[in-house]
Amino acid sequence: MFSDNGKISERQLYRMIIVAMLGPALLICPRLLGEYGSLGIVAYMIAILMSALYIMGSFKLKSIGSDKMVWCVAKGFFGTIAVIRLFVVAIGGLYIMLDVVERILLPKTNGIMILLLVGVLLVYWIQSGLECTGRAMELLFYWVVVPIVISLAVVIPNVELGNILDGGGSVATITGGGMRGSEISHMGGMSLISRIEGIDIFKFVLKIFIVFIIFTPADIIWLTKDSFKCKKIKKSVWKGFTVFWIANVISYGIILGIYGVRGLNVDENYPLIKVMQISGVPGDFLRRVDGFIGTYLVISIFCGITLALIGVKMLCEGLINRGK
Repeated sequence: MFSDNGKISERQLYRMIIVAMLGPALLICPRLLGEYGSLGIVAYMIAILMSALYIMGSFKLKSIGSDKMVWCVAKGFFGTIAVIRLFVVAIGGLYIMLDVVERILLPKTNGIMILLLVGVLLVYWIQSGLECTGRAMELLFYWVVVPIVISLAVVIPNVELGNILDGGGSVATITGGGMRGSEISHMGGMSLISRIEGIDIFKFVLKIFIVFIIFTPADIIWLTKDSFKCKKIKKSVWKGFTVFWIANVISYGIILGIYGVRGLNVDENYPLIKVMQISGVPGDFLRRVDGFIGTYLVISIFCGITLALIGVKMLCEGLINRGK
């Protein structure tokens, strides 16, 4: 049970995490980490570890008990951080959503008109509360996930292992296709070492932190009532966490395997949109799926913005009531 907004089921909580986070992450993360090539996978792993530790720490504080001062202080402190984080995420989500809409859906439409329409929808949806949001996202789950899976699955034949191993140009291209698998792996390892030596560590760590802070679904813990037991949401949070990050790593591998690090950084486009532009459903049923799948990405981004703003609303109400 969350604040005074009724109840949502464990399945709804899991699907909320996936629907609200998957689309934005698939757009943002490859764009942030694409310049690091295969080293980007290492960045994902570090972000996953940081996110897991943060969630574990949040659950640990929750398990201490609502009647203890530690929990009250922790909820006030982390709740305030969550409010700031979610507000920034919502603003960033609006920018990404507008950018995607203008790129592939409504390129000739005034951005102000798009924002006005989105603003009206957001105000209406936020007033419905978390319970209605949970039900809506439960229904949207397959509408968001299945098209994304299809768009990535159909381009798997275009993946080159060499682009993943060396993080840049294809090993097959460099060697003329005449090297054995062990030699390719050795060259990939050498390339990875050289990339580690040449990166800006501060920038690399900063991007990992950005990925971690945006896509850690721990705020739901601070939305719960003090009497709400951890075990009722722990399974759903960890399930959503696992599926979300696995999907991100696989998607990044597919995108990198198609373009390589050089191909990912030739323009300012989103790598996932570039992949969708070469996607096609077998049988010529749909030659370009960027506009089709873009619709579902926008839905996912919109759900993320909505959930973030509902979280801000609920957390602010909780902090105000606690202050009284």
